Amino acid sequence: MKYLLIILLHSTMIVCSQSGNIFQIGDTNNYAAAVKSDRFNYHVARQESQNWCWAACIQMVLDYQGLEVGQCEIVNNAFGQGCIDRPADCYTIQNAAAGWRVNGYPIKAYMEHNPTAHSIINDLAYKYPLIVGLNIPNQNIGHAYVLTAVFFQYDNYNRKIPYKVVLRDPWPSNPSRLELDWSDFIGRINCLTHITF
Repeated sequence: MKYLLIILLHSTMIVCSQSGNIFQIGDTNNYAAAVKSDRFNYHVARQESQNWCWAACIQMVLDYQGLEVGQCEIVNNAFGQGCIDRPADCYTIQNAAAGWRVNGYPIKAYMEHNPTAHSIINDLAYKYPLIVGLNIPNQNIGHAYVLTAVFFQYDNYNRKIPYKVVLRDPWPSNPSRLELDWSDFIGRINCLTHITF
């Protein structure tokens, strides 16, 4: 009996580790895949230049993963021209986020132009915040945020149906934490960058 219990506990730990962490909200059909706010608040950064929202987002994610890198260093890594105040496209964000090392492990970054709810939920369940570029309504520019949570419900077929996200905004005068409806969020995505080990 003792050995059966040990095997059962070991199997349960494996199943949990393979599916990441999904949090149920109360006794309802509401769930979240999230990097907890109380943990991420410590890593929140504000952009240090007009066009460095993307660099501030990379800084937040790398700092959360254990690597302290300044925004100027990130910008220089991206463009090789010092600390120039310059916006970045999706490819620049991906390249600037990749190649760093944390405890000897290389940071990997890859971009997704048409992200799925599954990929977003999976990364957040495994505690990987995401960098997302959103188009600003009625303007020809975008802004980078860090995506730290997605809220969802299960439908009758056990599929995850997102309804809300939590973003971290690096703009100095905006509130750091922002919630958007899923439909607004998914409709404004320019690109999404996954950053993992």
